[in-house]
Amino acid sequence: MHAIDTTSFNPSFQTLDAGQLTDVAGGFDLGQVVQAGNANVAAGTTAGAAVGGMGGAIAGGIAGGTVAGAPTMGLGTVGGVLAGAAAGAPAGAAAGGAIGGGLGWIGGAAGNAWHQLSGR
Repeated sequence: MHAIDTTSFNPSFQTLDAGQLTDVAGGFDLGQVVQAGNANVAAGTTAGAAVGGMGGAIAGGIAGGTVAGAPTMGLGTVGGVLAGAAAGAPAGAAAGGAIGGGLGWIGGAAGNAWHQLSGR
């Protein structure tokens, strides 16, 4: 028996009574869920840092180009874009890495929990 009905689709959120966890074949191992989450942190951090760094560079370049280019009638735009991108990339990578690591943990933990509860 599985704690979650996987044979039919129901758009409402299925509740799970703690007593149902005893019906899961082999029991429900919370430690396994935590380990699976921990195993995905590095991959999530790497992906988040890459995406965040790119976003930070783009945002920094736009901001830097606008700030430097406006007062000089466009002459400072290129330098401003480069300086803004250089400043924005590390900030974006740091934020993106932290967010990505958290999302990686959630994904790993959720995947393991689903596997245990559904038997798949």
